Amino acid sequence: MGSQKCIFHDDFQKCYRDHLQEEHAEKIKFCPSCGEELDVKTTCPTCKKEYDHYVKFCSGCQKEVKGVYRCPKCDIKVFEEHLPGDKKSPGKLLDMCRSLHAEEMAILRFAKRGG
Repeated sequence: MGSQKCIFHDDFQKCYRDHLQEEHAEKIKFCPSCGEELDVKTTCPTCKKEYDHYVKFCSGCQKEVKGVYRCPKCDIKVFEEHLPGDKKSPGKLLDMCRSLHAEEMAILRFAKRGG
């Protein structure tokens, strides 16, 4: 059983939670761990479109950009460790996402059937 796909927000053409994470990432100008100034560049591995900021999904080909940005000074994964809703702060943006994971769907189906 996989996860149900996230419902895209019409105004952003992507998951609203992903939009909020990208918006938050644009505000991070310095590494939260060491203070180093960040010069973030992202390139889509599929269509090679370049961005001068952090993106999770390419606006050109609509594919996920799985690149990991590391601070050049302290080598931490800046956005994986410091964006709301990601690795170290899960759930802060979860309430903004309307998708349900497979486990949640199974529990809801079970409850609906009187289990």
